[in-house]
Amino acid sequence: MARMSDDQRTEKVIKKLQAAIAELRTVQSLFHSQRRELKQAVLDIEDQLKSIRSLWDEDDNH
Repeated sequence: MARMSDDQRTEKVIKKLQAAIAELRTVQSLFHSQRRELKQAVLDIEDQLKSIRSLWDEDDNH
């Protein structure tokens, strides 16, 4: 098997690094998307808790 030249090795490493960067960008995008969804879920739960508390307050006043 022929040995790779320095340029070939460098090119191979560059391609692996580019693939790794692309994968990291994908993971970062998914992370940010899930983070937004979780923040919205927390806001929704907080709204539901406020509604429940107000219903309890109404029951206590009757």
